[in-house]
Amino acid sequence: MGNTGPLAPPTDRGGPRVAVGAARRGRGPLAAGSTPVAVLPLRGRAWRRHHRARLQRARRWFWQRDLRREPKYLGQVVTTPCVCSCWLCRPRKHGGASRQERRIQAAWRELTHGDGG
Repeated sequence: MGNTGPLAPPTDRGGPRVAVGAARRGRGPLAAGSTPVAVLPLRGRAWRRHHRARLQRARRWFWQRDLRREPKYLGQVVTTPCVCSCWLCRPRKHGGASRQERRIQAAWRELTHGDGG
């Protein structure tokens, strides 16, 4: 598999990132007295399959129904979770703010300018 522990920051600018989680537990490439070994990220087919399976588990109940028995729709929500691309579903694409952003902006205006009365 890949590195499961946290990654340490590079020791010098542009240096390789090294695994430190295994060393804390007393095993792995950084165990007592060994030299650090660069850990390359896993970015192949296995990595893509892992994340696709992770998204399938996370979005199993995406449209308020169990999509596990509907592989066509489960695949659709994994690749494109938004049902459509209209201005209501994707306002940022059409130059507007999302509902959450508008709500935050309204709360900020009320907080900073008072209730206007």
